[in-house]
Amino acid sequence: QALFARSGTSVSLTDAGRLYFDTVQEALSTIELATRQMAQGQDGGHRLIVRT
Repeated sequence: QALFARSGTSVSLTDAGRLYFDTVQEALSTIELATRQMAQGQDGGHRLIVRT
């Protein structure tokens, strides 16, 4: 199902898009908060190291 509907130059959420957003909004807010805290050095000293 489409999440967005286009009308000319406008883009809006479809019903499916609104449902999806409502479902993932809390998780996205948690990720945003954690990202801000990491960027401001408020992560409590935790580090993530990824080796390739």
